[in-house]
Amino acid sequence: MPADLIPGVDVPAALLWDFDGTLVDSEKSWHVAERRLMAEWGGPPLTEALQRSMVGNALIDTSRTLMAWAGRTDLHNDAHYADALNTYALEDIAEVGADFRPGARELLDAARDAGVRCALVSASFTRVLRSVVDTLPEGSFQVVVGGDSVTRGKPDPEPYLFACAELGLSARDCLALEDS
Repeated sequence: MPADLIPGVDVPAALLWDFDGTLVDSEKSWHVAERRLMAEWGGPPLTEALQRSMVGNALIDTSRTLMAWAGRTDLHNDAHYADALNTYALEDIAEVGADFRPGARELLDAARDAGVRCALVSASFTRVLRSVVDTLPEGSFQVVVGGDSVTRGKPDPEPYLFACAELGLSARDCLALEDS
């Protein structure tokens, strides 16, 4: 990206990055977490189709879907099980690592060099996001918005609007990088 570009004029003032599928490919770790939780509940094996249908959903919605699939009408603390999914995914990411998507690190570097701010916006909880952000050069992300930072998770626009507010920018001055 040429250095003489002006953020907010020639290029977006900020890039709002989705996490999984856009910055990294950690879907394998989420699938491991979902299968682990289902096994603990004694539920049936998860189909690929069901796991794909939950990609990009708020984790509380994923936990509700898993409860229903497992037939666990006795479980009611959705937030607890959403946190369990995060813990299990984080353990798997720590063990196997998160694969960065092709070109993601280069785009982050180019944005930083051009003065374009970046926010990470995800349904994943903040501690999972931080575990990956902390491996990147300082200043890669000015704002991190996890699913535990908002009332309504993706696909609702609240997480992106919250990131814009944290950056002090209007949504019209930002570009969202999203895969789902």
